[in-house]
Amino acid sequence: MPDTSERDPLPRLPSANESFVRLAALFAALVLIVGLAYLIRLRVTDSTINSFKWVSHTHEVKATVFELTAALNEMEAAAFAAQYDPLSESAARRYGEARARYAPLLETLRELTRDNPKQQERAGVLRAEIEGRVREFDEALRQRARGRESAAGQGLATAVTRFPVNDVLDAIIKDEETLVDAREREAAHRQRVGGWVVAAVSLIQLVLLAGIIWSSENQLRRRLAAEASARQAVQRAQLIVETVREPIAVLSSSLDVVTCNQAFSDHYGLHRGDTL
Repeated sequence: MPDTSERDPLPRLPSANESFVRLAALFAALVLIVGLAYLIRLRVTDSTINSFKWVSHTHEVKATVFELTAALNEMEAAAFAAQYDPLSESAARRYGEARARYAPLLETLRELTRDNPKQQERAGVLRAEIEGRVREFDEALRQRARGRESAAGQGLATAVTRFPVNDVLDAIIKDEETLVDAREREAAHRQRVGGWVVAAVSLIQLVLLAGIIWSSENQLRRRLAAEASARQAVQRAQLIVETVREPIAVLSSSLDVVTCNQAFSDHYGLHRGDTL
């Protein structure tokens, strides 16, 4: 009878060590898929949020400058109104309210522009100009209260001409508009890059998952093929045992016939399950 051991070799099943290595590799791949993807997404999200925070910060600086400009305009208008109508309680109240607002706004502006040395310098110049203007306004209103209309009018004119603030305010606004344009572009760029990175990570996840599925399916096919080959080998061996003329039997420790061929049954009259 031909030897089939070389013709139909049994597929080799993985050893315990190989199974452990493959399980460890599978776990590492899962950690890579979930953990690394999470870290990348977190980094991209933080970067994008940080960019939008800087854009919001720039808008906050601009809003503070606009509010400060409004307070200065209100103070100037109230001072001139009090000059022409010294008995006006409304003008006096408006001047007092506007005067009380400028100092906190200047401090807020100084705090918001700590990241920008040029803006800090402009904020210092602005403070000096505003404080000089306020001193002149206060003195002019005192002169008007004493009835010195000419001195009061000259003081108001001096406050406006000697201590101009519009150029400094315009420079601060212009710089912030340049910054906000640059930061909005940066935020948009980071958002686009973040989208690309997330898409790339998602693609890598799909590739890794496909590799894991393929590896698992391949391993399952190999195991099923090995089991099928083993069954075929057992069946061939049983056929060989059944066809030989010599009596062959497998006995248990209690001398029960576990299995035997036809020649054994014919010769000894015993069958599977009988006891010697």
